[in-house]
This record gives sequence, structure tokens and C-alpha cells, in this order.
Amino acid sequence: MSVAWDTVNLPLEKLYGVNRGYEDNAIITKFDSGRVIATQRNSKNKRKYALSYAATKQQKTIFFNWYENTLGGNAGTFTAPSLRGDGSTQEYMFVGTPTAPEHGGAIVEINMQWVEV
Repeated sequence: MSVAWDTVNLPLEKLYGVNRGYEDNAIITKFDSGRVIATQRNSKNKRKYALSYAATKQQKTIFFNWYENTLGGNAGTFTAPSLRGDGSTQEYMFVGTPTAPEHGGAIVEINMQWVEV
């Protein structure tokens, strides 16, 4: 079951650096003769995003609490306003573990990758 992104404590306006790309959606078969055939893996080609979030230290704590306890880590999915900019809601999951290196400043950068589900 998908949970909602906590837009109250973690407003999406602080997301930046959206790099759009696509998940590999091909199953490649290579024959000894050199012929290569590609078939579609999923009926929908899924987009992936590399994002950063400019958070205060308190928001960092809220984010990782939500990630660990509410979402259950990478296994869970969450809904958020679509990053495609079409005004819809999209279901996402994390690829890898979000990181938040400390730089000693008031703003902490949380780096993460999302993929559409």
C-alpha cells in the first residue's frame, strides 16, 4: 500500500535538480549469429528522477523518520504530485537509499532517486 508524501512538513517546493530519464524498458536477446532482438519489458515506460531536497535539520529528521518508519525504506511506495508537471498524482518508489551528508550549515541537502511505479 502506498503512503502519501508528507507535504505539510516536507513541502515539495524545496525539491530541485530534477533530471529526467527513463528506466531501461527492454529485454535484449543476442543470438550467436549477431542478431539482436529487443522486446518491451513493461507496458508503460517509467521515468526516473534524480532529486535533491533543501531541508532544515528538523526537516531532515522528519524525512528520515518518514522514510524509515512510515514508508519502510526502499520497499514502500509513496504518492506525490507528478514531477511531469501535469497536475496529477503519481506513485513513486526510491532507488537506493537517500543520503544527507552534513556540511555544518543550516541547510542539509538530501539526495535521492525516484522512479515511477
